[in-house]
Amino acid sequence: MPELSVVIPTKNEEKSIGKCIEKIQRVFTEHHIDGEIIVADNSTDNTAENSKTVRTAKERRSRPRAGKQI
Repeated sequence: MPELSVVIPTKNEEKSIGKCIEKIQRVFTEHHIDGEIIVADNSTDNTAENSKTVRTAKERRSRPRAGKQI
């Protein structure tokens, strides 16, 4: 069985993250993939909480990107 990790970078995607994760899970199931889904979240809304409601989703919070200040 192939293994695959999918990283979803997000920013305030509370309304769409659930559907996105469900679609990826469907592909995993249809193609017999042993996969993990990681939500790299730096959101200020409920994206992280909504992603946790999907059974196999994992979450990793990333730090805000601190680009060069001009």
